[in-house]
Amino acid sequence: MKKYVVFLAAGKWQEPWLRYLKDRGHSIILVDPNDNPVGRKYCDIYVKCDVKNWQAIQAFIEENEYEIEFFTSDQTDVSTIPVAHLTEYFGTPGNSLESVQRFSNKYISREFVQHHFGDEHLPLYAKISSADKVIHFMEQVGSKVMIKPVDAQSSRGIFVVDPQTEAQKIDAFVNEALAFSQQNYVLVEQFVDGHEITVEGVITPNGHKILAASGKKHFRTGIASDLEYPLAISPALWGRISNFHNAVVNRTKLGMGITHTEYLVDAKRGTFYLVEMACRGGGSLIPSTIVPWVCGVTPYDILYTQLTGNKIDESVLKSFGSKRAATLHFFEFPSGKVESISGITEARLLGGVHRLEMEFEVGDVIHPAADDRGRQGFAIILGDSPQHVHDIKKEIYATISIEYAELEEPVTA
Repeated sequence: MKKYVVFLAAGKWQEPWLRYLKDRGHSIILVDPNDNPVGRKYCDIYVKCDVKNWQAIQAFIEENEYEIEFFTSDQTDVSTIPVAHLTEYFGTPGNSLESVQRFSNKYISREFVQHHFGDEHLPLYAKISSADKVIHFMEQVGSKVMIKPVDAQSSRGIFVVDPQTEAQKIDAFVNEALAFSQQNYVLVEQFVDGHEITVEGVITPNGHKILAASGKKHFRTGIASDLEYPLAISPALWGRISNFHNAVVNRTKLGMGITHTEYLVDAKRGTFYLVEMACRGGGSLIPSTIVPWVCGVTPYDILYTQLTGNKIDESVLKSFGSKRAATLHFFEFPSGKVESISGITEARLLGGVHRLEMEFEVGDVIHPAADDRGRQGFAIILGDSPQHVHDIKKEIYATISIEYAELEEPVTA
């Protein structure tokens, strides 16, 4: 009987992994809530359905008596829990629901780390559902705090609160954070200063391996402007971070797959704190494009080998290591109504520009992003060294020109 791979979510970030599977001859049942998602052209059977509704997906498979090879997705947290539910129910290769929950829910993740490794690398945190509890927590820690959904992505629903913030405003923040969550509670944690880094890894038969790491810059709290590879950090501090990180991921009992994790690091004090970890590749084409470039290993090759029950080539595992540089850069131009855009085609043709996209057109009114999904566009720049990548980024800005129309009313976000 014909067997299918069930793929959940089919946006542009999922397209590389979807295309990878299709190129290897798999028949694909694609689940996505949109009428015509980017990845629909790769599927054999299309199911319009909320990917979080794993019960409906399960019923569809059983009603049609489909034979399933495995369930999968990438570069989105939305699919990790339903993929785990379906994997357990049908007994296909993949990760247990228990292990995945340790990545997909920030509160469960922190409780897990605190139980097994203590609180040295965790900010003070609590599970709350009302403004008065945020105020009480803030009084206890004696500093400003962050409110965030426990299971959202793309920096949605994240707020910084200080002791001067009005209770009514805090209540609005809590309600908005809850609106981005499937849970009836949100996370509040002590605000920690530091430089954010990202860590990309993969599960192997010998445990978790780190493939690449970046230094992360921001436009403002929660809104990233650049991920710069390789990470510039002292070997001693990196040794402590990587040892801790591998130990944590290994303890989760994740059996296979790609990981993406973020830490806050204070290099002067030699401290670091876990921000969040995910059992999927980082968004914006990090696992499909950036990681293979900077370390010479394609995460999809390892994940595919695991999902198809084959043995990973040990020689591949020995080749991990930073080899080249890359930057995932996000654009933020001045606010206004766009009258003309020039130089985009020329910028895309610059050497080292792997991909460049703008999320706005002539006639649109642009303004600073409120979360990661609201950013104005991005470029993936690949080079031989950090300086090489920096020079290419300067060329991009010298090539692109945006002119604005005059507005009768001022532009507001």
